Amino acid sequence: MKLVWLDAHLDLKEKVEDHVSHDVVVRQLVEEGLFEPGEIYFVGITEVDYDEQGFLESNDFNIYRADELTQFLADYDFSEACYLSIDIDVLTEGEAPGTGYTDGRLSMEEVEKTVEKLKPKHADLVEVAPSLDQKNVTVRNAKTVLNKVVEAVDF
Repeated sequence: MKLVWLDAHLDLKEKVEDHVSHDVVVRQLVEEGLFEPGEIYFVGITEVDYDEQGFLESNDFNIYRADELTQFLADYDFSEACYLSIDIDVLTEGEAPGTGYTDGRLSMEEVEKTVEKLKPKHADLVEVAPSLDQKNVTVRNAKTVLNKVVEAVDF
């Protein structure tokens, strides 16, 4: 099974004092042997932290920045089962202001199209922060994305 990480961030940071948090989770999956780097597709990336760079250089991940979504859609083998993890911060700030990091550059249309094409076997959606979302834009868009996931899931 492949892992498609639809996120503005890699989440490959090093743990601090053995604490596993949202920004270290993919590195943890690799270090525990649950996924090989070549089985992971990062899509929508806009930010790479300095402490992630060395790990990137020593591993062969599939990385597609936000402006490379079309290339990902052309490269990916959609016949393979995937787990899709969607961080709401992959969306533009106007479409997801209610999240901790508003670094995303993908539109709702792009995310919905990606979900439809992937037809994930399993999926999650993370980092919606209603307290930061005064007009409920993020919550509404998260609901739309989740509905799209449910429609697209390949049982």
